[in-house]
Amino acid sequence: MALSPRFRFATLLRVRKHEEEQKAITLSRTERSVHERKGQRNQIEAEHQRALFAAGELAKSAFDASDLRRYHQYERYLSRLGDQKDAEIRSLQDQARTERERLLEALKKRRMLERLRERHLLAYMQQRRIAEQKMQDETAVMRHIPGPFTLHDPEKTEEEGSK
Repeated sequence: MALSPRFRFATLLRVRKHEEEQKAITLSRTERSVHERKGQRNQIEAEHQRALFAAGELAKSAFDASDLRRYHQYERYLSRLGDQKDAEIRSLQDQARTERERLLEALKKRRMLERLRERHLLAYMQQRRIAEQKMQDETAVMRHIPGPFTLHDPEKTEEEGSK
């Protein structure tokens, strides 16, 4: 069984690396969306607190029912908007969790192929070492066997020349 130095699954390994990169990009985008939504939620919460504080100050100074009603409606609107953002954040976090699991699965598949490639390379190198050793052994044996295939031995040439 002669091994080739070329890894049979090199194309599949490249495809798996590309899939992993794409899943990492998708996860990054989703996490960026989560971060943006959290920032928006913080802004809504700050505006909600500001509106409540302003309504409280207005109630202390001049009591006008229509102004308080508008502040209350605005506060309810901000509360609903905050709840919607919380739902969006939870949904995006769930999506990020599933994307992270997919990324980990792609990472495992790529690592498996890389380990297979390393094993293939080690087996190829071992086979080459064995073939080289075999060739060296055959050369050494041929050097010491008299006959038509005997290689030139400089020591014997000097002995024959001195006789």
